[in-house]
Amino acid sequence: MPIHVPLLFHFNQHLTEYSLAASRACYRGLLRVLRAHPAIPVNIHVSGTLVNALQWLDPEPLQLIWEGLRAGQFELLGSTYAQNVPYASDDWDNARQIELHLKVLHDVFGVTPVTFWNPERTWRQSLLPIIAGNGYRFTLIEDHILAKARLAEPVVVTSQVGAHILTLLYDDHLLRHLFNFAVWFGRPRQLQTYLVKRSDHPNVSSHCLTYAEDAEAMGLWGWKEGIVPNQTWHRLDQVLTIMEALPEIELIHLTNAPPSAGNLSPIPDGSALWMDRAIEDAGMPYHEPGYQDWFEFNNESEKLSKFRVFFGEIRGQLQAFNERLESEKRLKKTKAVRLLYETALENYLGHQYEFGCIGIGGDGYWGWEGAYATLPILRTAEIALNPKALLAQTDVTSGGQDEVLISDGRNLIITTSDGGRLLYWFDLTSGKQYAGNQRAVGLAAYKGDAKLPEQKGLPLNMWFPEDFRPQAIVPEARLTAEAAPTRMGKYLPDWIWESEREPYELLTRPPLDDSVERPAIPVQRRGLTDYIEIEGALSGDAGSTLDTTVTDDAVTFTRELPSDLKLRKTFSLEDGDVLVEYVWKNGGKHALNFHWCTVSELTPDYTSVLAKGRKSLQFVSDQDRPGVRNSSAKEEILLIPEPAPDDVQFTEGLLALEVALKYGFELGPGAEQCVTVRLRRTSSRQRSHPEP
Repeated sequence: MPIHVPLLFHFNQHLTEYSLAASRACYRGLLRVLRAHPAIPVNIHVSGTLVNALQWLDPEPLQLIWEGLRAGQFELLGSTYAQNVPYASDDWDNARQIELHLKVLHDVFGVTPVTFWNPERTWRQSLLPIIAGNGYRFTLIEDHILAKARLAEPVVVTSQVGAHILTLLYDDHLLRHLFNFAVWFGRPRQLQTYLVKRSDHPNVSSHCLTYAEDAEAMGLWGWKEGIVPNQTWHRLDQVLTIMEALPEIELIHLTNAPPSAGNLSPIPDGSALWMDRAIEDAGMPYHEPGYQDWFEFNNESEKLSKFRVFFGEIRGQLQAFNERLESEKRLKKTKAVRLLYETALENYLGHQYEFGCIGIGGDGYWGWEGAYATLPILRTAEIALNPKALLAQTDVTSGGQDEVLISDGRNLIITTSDGGRLLYWFDLTSGKQYAGNQRAVGLAAYKGDAKLPEQKGLPLNMWFPEDFRPQAIVPEARLTAEAAPTRMGKYLPDWIWESEREPYELLTRPPLDDSVERPAIPVQRRGLTDYIEIEGALSGDAGSTLDTTVTDDAVTFTRELPSDLKLRKTFSLEDGDVLVEYVWKNGGKHALNFHWCTVSELTPDYTSVLAKGRKSLQFVSDQDRPGVRNSSAKEEILLIPEPAPDDVQFTEGLLALEVALKYGFELGPGAEQCVTVRLRRTSSRQRSHPEP
């Protein structure tokens, strides 16, 4: 009888521009190869952060997954939304992470998975009730952990804590290495031998060996080493063809695994083999020096300890606010407050990306420190409990200096003296968000929620496949003969090279010339960010700290510029609009020429933007009233400038669209120039808005 073999591919990236690179160098080609073998059942896990990233940057992989699900070929796994390591995380966070990921998968794919992907393969038995309590029936445990529990054969077992039961499947690390080796080098002999040998067992009908690997192994890892992904996809196609024809195995979905051979409780604590190896070996990706193993890292890491305190402080505020909502009956009916709370919670969860994993995170890491943005959103939810006109000066972002909050009882804006910019804009009566974009994660170091971030893109010398077909040879690439362990050796054990002939042929391509231009996708420049050129030279930092003056209903930021140019910039709310008044004054004795560009990142109904992705937003390309339209929510934000700008520029950001107004002025000595910009929310007009 054949042995049961589930194939599982784990797709995961953060909500960054890098997800686009992963899609082009891996996901598109991998999924096309898998769909080209419709008779092979495939198990897919895709993290929540990656789902939201691909909805904006490259929806094709999501469409391919959706088609595979509808065809019955793919089966989806759930997990934690941001792939935090549950062993290392607070269990309240774990429960909320699991709930959010289930919601995203249901909204996007229309499915509710019953198999749980355990991030980074660490295990503690106390996680079982949390996983099973969210409707999961199956999960995987790495083979060496099951061996510690005295499991002698690769059979399916159950484990139990109280009334909660999970079915556990055997995650075979040897199969993982052998499959990868076969695909990367086009050498399936060891893989076939292993599977045939494992099938020669009297209890083979109850055995189940799972190949579970990062999807990125099928293209992205090699691409980072200069290997052309098309060759990897070509060799994967060949390996899958062999496995389809191999009578000794039966490829299955995880939920079609053999029945449980019995109860195995408790399962001892365990960590992933790859993390322990990476801690030990300085040549491994994600190496984390100074520890004996992952457990010592989890217990002793200063960065984990620091961020556990950081997350704990924010969690406490979220829990207290939620308890207030639950305890006061009148508040349960306040949909706006509930939406704002959920917006704050989801930002918190979205910035715990891979917390507990080695080689990632720490001070300046946007994927964790971006959780600071939870605080101003939660403060907005508190204000929405009793909305009224207010002006408050307080450090709502916990960045070390005060922001200014202005509300007319319906709208609430949060402004910062760092560049005199608009950080957030909320409707207190609906809970909708119109500016902010806190969920987008940049590639640069995090400076603070109120700070203007560096706009850092992918390395300029990166190349991408010209197409996504499996191919043995492609233009501009060459076959390279390499001795063991090759450039991919860091991912493989030493024993795998024994008895293999040399050399190994890899299709490689050198980096591009650094002069190739690939600008960064703008991230979190926020609203009314000013770039100024005086006499042809860029003047000052658009995020520099400005003097602040508040009145009863407005805030004015003052900026002293070279050549005696002075700017007064005043924010207020008027008739539901965000009104920004610029007054430029030439305080010098000579005429002055300057150019000014103000950039606004707009997110009309941010919740629906996250849910629907890039297709939800369009530019309103009216030069007199430019803006951004959300066709899903049927809302627009228009910029109404007076006087009209010399030019309007439209730019795609990450999870937002940017509209820039450009002016050029000549001011005589002592002269002033006034410009007003209104940001107006309107119902989406029933007319087309062509992309610029």
